[in-house]
Amino acid sequence: QFHFKGAFEQQSLKRELDMLLRFRSDSFPDDLLVSRLGGLVTWDDGLSIMGLLVEYIHGSKTLGYAAEDASKAEREKWAQQIRATVKKLHDANVTWGDVKPDNVLIDANGDAWVIDFGGGCAEGWVDQELEGTKEGDLQGLSSVENFLG
Repeated sequence: QFHFKGAFEQQSLKRELDMLLRFRSDSFPDDLLVSRLGGLVTWDDGLSIMGLLVEYIHGSKTLGYAAEDASKAEREKWAQQIRATVKKLHDANVTWGDVKPDNVLIDANGDAWVIDFGGGCAEGWVDQELEGTKEGDLQGLSSVENFLG
């Protein structure tokens, strides 16, 4: 099963597609908690991309929603998983680019998945001048960890 993500902005689509294709390489272990590319959806002409199919994360809800009723242990687990994922991404020279609770899904097993690699910058989570950088990811990670408090 896959989730359809519409291609509304070409630069964002290009960045996300590039990131998702990189996750298919041997540099990224299969157990890395990031969304994966399932395929492309094209218009009838077969040339223009309508959107992406990304791995469906079963039983998922956003971190912002899940954190409302979470125990301290769950919050700490999620912070550690997100931190470990960001470190592995940075070790492979990949930036997440849009760090915020809405771009983390908690699956049915209680694991935190990092999603949305199209870039961008959510006000209040990352300073605009750090958008798309490792420093921005680290600032966003710190903001998310503070949110999980």
